[in-house]
Amino acid sequence: MPDLTIDNKHVHEMARYEAGTKDNVNFYFSCLRSVVDKTISDILISRIPVTKELVETALKNYNTPATTSEEITFFKFIDQFISDLETGKRMLDGNKIADPKTVQWYKTAKNSLAEFEEHEKIKLTFDSWTEEMWKAYVKLLTFTKKFKMNNVGFYQKQHKLFLKAARKATLFTGVWSDDVKVLAENPVDVFLNKKELELIENHDLSDNPRLDRVRDLFLVGCNCGFRISDWNQVR
Repeated sequence: MPDLTIDNKHVHEMARYEAGTKDNVNFYFSCLRSVVDKTISDILISRIPVTKELVETALKNYNTPATTSEEITFFKFIDQFISDLETGKRMLDGNKIADPKTVQWYKTAKNSLAEFEEHEKIKLTFDSWTEEMWKAYVKLLTFTKKFKMNNVGFYQKQHKLFLKAARKATLFTGVWSDDVKVLAENPVDVFLNKKELELIENHDLSDNPRLDRVRDLFLVGCNCGFRISDWNQVR
């Protein structure tokens, strides 16, 4: 008859195994809870109804992850960044929803980076962004595009945020981007005073109806605080 006694060593090994299994199970359920919490949070931010099907889909995706994943390229990451801003999935500092104008700023910055890629005849990747590449981008904006300092600073600021988000997603590792300075200067405000506006208003343009209308629209814009771009929305 076989010996069924278990010595103390085997007892301790079995205890450790059971404890390890218990910890693994608890960790697994903790992960599931995190998936559910994040899914519900994303749904609420997107302002769509929370349904059982959406939660089940999230859990299924977690339990059966795709065997292959599409490479996240530099510009695909920026596209997703902008899309998340538009849908409210990504928030601005202070948990603020990005308004359409802010989203357009990021789209403009992306177009500028695409132009830089074409100018340099290279394919931009996360790894290609070094301090030297950053300086080359600033050089393009300053000397080729001939942008003013504040305009250069605008593109620097948006791109710096792209790199910060990419580093948070572990796609970009350059810590140097934290220390780069965004160019800025105090702008010179150009304006017309009341006396100058009165001179324009009183100027006789009766012989030129077209200019007379342009002058009237200009004065309305001055008194309403309109910018040129605002007129595109006026009918």
